[in-house]
Amino acid sequence: MVIMEVPSIDCAAFRNLLEAGALVLDCRSFFSFNSSHIPGSTNVRFSTIVRRRARGGLGLEHIVPNEEARCRLLSGQCRAVVFLDERSADFEQVKKDSTLMLAVAALRRDPCGASVFLLRDSVRNSGGRVFVHCQAGISRSATICLAYLMRTNRVKLDEAFEFVKQRRSIISLSLPPSLPWTTSQSGFEAFSSEFPELCTKPAAPQGLCLPLSSSCPPGSAESGCSSCGTPLYDQGGPVEILPFLYLGSAYHASRKDMLDTLGITALINVSANCPNHFEGHYQYKSIPVEDNHKADISSWFNEAIEFIDSVRNSGGRVFVHCQAGISRSATICLAYLMRTNRVKLDEAFEFVKQRRSIISPNFSFMGQLLQFESQVLAPSSCSAEVGSPALGSTGTVFNFPVSIPVCSSSSPLTFLHSPITTSPSC
Repeated sequence: MVIMEVPSIDCAAFRNLLEAGALVLDCRSFFSFNSSHIPGSTNVRFSTIVRRRARGGLGLEHIVPNEEARCRLLSGQCRAVVFLDERSADFEQVKKDSTLMLAVAALRRDPCGASVFLLRDSVRNSGGRVFVHCQAGISRSATICLAYLMRTNRVKLDEAFEFVKQRRSIISLSLPPSLPWTTSQSGFEAFSSEFPELCTKPAAPQGLCLPLSSSCPPGSAESGCSSCGTPLYDQGGPVEILPFLYLGSAYHASRKDMLDTLGITALINVSANCPNHFEGHYQYKSIPVEDNHKADISSWFNEAIEFIDSVRNSGGRVFVHCQAGISRSATICLAYLMRTNRVKLDEAFEFVKQRRSIISPNFSFMGQLLQFESQVLAPSSCSAEVGSPALGSTGTVFNFPVSIPVCSSSSPLTFLHSPITTSPSC
């Protein structure tokens, strides 16, 4: 049995360790990590299946997938490892089945010789004391104290309220208890607040705001145009999914000024009809699939993922497009996120939709992505490449924004209660 004692450090100590070359393992969610993180840190995540099958026996290769960083750690070049998550102020608060606990256990099993720490908030357990006040010390300051007690002690509001009221009887909340309130910062939140220059900045979800030409009658419902006369999917510019991966429409792919402004070096054309306008200037990858229920887009997943990674590794940026940037190209981006970040389809979908709200892969593509998900999240996929799946019937309920019919090869249409937004062919 591995006995774990992981000391907590404050933000100032963490900064000193960073400057000394500490390895940072970020156990926050995929969304949180990609919104903002410490450059050079590794996002540690395990699927539910991996967590259940591992039973605490995960190897170091799952915790530190980067071979170079792992070799530095095992060779003793890295003297400190710092874990951080969303909300744990002390290691005693960490749940036994959490990603953080599994990661620490795996690290302790390997004799790497590095000291292990947990980043906590910058005040608690540092010997200091905090005085919280407002004008009267009745409502606002009491709310902050209640929120702190609820989070750090995991108690209900009525318990925390009674505890504080016994000490200051005049407290009185002027807001309904159902309203959200600010809680004390810990982990990455505290560090990014104190040292924002050492963290990446959240990327704006909007694309470029460049002038567009009108290509359809204003307000045309058939063409999906807005009142400005430009189709919604052509408005703005390519959106950043990741720092090296962009998504948009064929119109965006025809705008060299947009591509150059974003630093695009390669394009993936996910269509059979859209031309490659600038073959002398950019590297192109063609995926000639139609946007219909017969198309097998999953057979291109491996090729597309390898292409994106090759461009990324060379320091370039990839722009993925189809006709409208709604179905086919979005499917390729989703597959890339699922494979490389080991996330479920609904997580990847929400992540991309926050950046390009009109995405809506057709039903067949969603089915192929769901089957791809089952392979990506399988335990064996953690250490081996996942093959591209062929399209098959699925009984899985889509977990996205309207009830939709899903066709199975062996059963009539069934209506699933899940929120997928339909869209015209793209």
